Amino acid sequence: MADGWTIETLKEYVDTLLTERQRAVDSAIAAADRAVIKAEAAAEKRFESVNEFRSQLKDQQSGLITRIEAETEFRAIREKIDGLALSVTESRGRGVGFDKSWAILVAAVGLIATLILIWKR
Repeated sequence: MADGWTIETLKEYVDTLLTERQRAVDSAIAAADRAVIKAEAAAEKRFESVNEFRSQLKDQQSGLITRIEAETEFRAIREKIDGLALSVTESRGRGVGFDKSWAILVAAVGLIATLILIWKR
């Protein structure tokens, strides 16, 4: 063999190539494993943030009044306002009636006093 290749040198060459390729594959697998670990850690952080946000929303929601509770409260307030409005209206009516009765009484007393004065003369 003129160019220096023998079966032994060919075997050494192929073994060297396989070893180098195996190292490259091992290195690529190790890098991929590290990338997966980093990606999993980042995803875990995102999920923790999402879960924390959900927890905050749940806490906030638990402190809020429900629509049914709000409608019940508004109905009760409206009923109280209507009752107060009726009470004020009735009170004004009695006040007007009392004022008119008082005016009639004063006029009657004045009329009687006038008639007495006229009769005594």
